[in-house]
Amino acid sequence: MAMASLLEELIRRQAESRQRIEELGEQLADARHRGRFRTRLASGKKPYRKRMATLAVVYDAVPAPRRPHDVVSLSERSGDRSLRNGPAAIDKWIYGSVIDSAEQVIAVMFDQAEARDSVHARTRIVLADGDHHQIQC
Repeated sequence: MAMASLLEELIRRQAESRQRIEELGEQLADARHRGRFRTRLASGKKPYRKRMATLAVVYDAVPAPRRPHDVVSLSERSGDRSLRNGPAAIDKWIYGSVIDSAEQVIAVMFDQAEARDSVHARTRIVLADGDHHQIQC
C-alpha cells in the first residue's frame, strides 16, 4: 500500500509541475509579445485599431514649361540638351491628422485654398491617391 500511495503522490506532483511549466510558458510568451502591434497589426488581430493619416498640402507654384526629355530620362540621351528645372513650391502649407476624418481634412485644405485665392484667379490642381471617399469629399 505504501508503494501505491508513493506512486500516486509522484504522479500528482508531476502533473502539478507540468501545469506550472505551462503557466510559466504562457507568462513568458505574454511578456515577449507585450508592447508589440501598437501601430501595425498582424493578421488576426483586432481590426479598426490602425490609424491612417490624411494629409493636405496647399502651395503656390510658378508654371515651369518642360519638354518630354526633361521629365522622362532615357538612357541613350545625348548631352546636347540641358535639363529644365521643374516647378518649385512657394508658400507651402501642410496639414495632416489621424484624428480628423478625411472629409474634415479636405475641407480644411479647400478653406486654405479659398483664403489664398478667393476670386479663383489661379489654376487649382487637386491630387488624390485614388480612394473613392477622397474623391467624393
